[in-house]
Amino acid sequence: MAGRVEFRRYGQAELDAVAHELNDRPRRTLGYAKPAEALNRFLVAPTT
Repeated sequence: MAGRVEFRRYGQAELDAVAHELNDRPRRTLGYAKPAEALNRFLVAPTT
């Protein structure tokens, strides 16, 4: 099966680095904000 990755070959630090790189990218669907920025705006937004 193409695209299968054996994650046991990688250490936790390597997996954390990849996760950080992916999650630190701006997203078009979020108005080119990073996911953490969009979440922060949502959490601090006033409620009605």
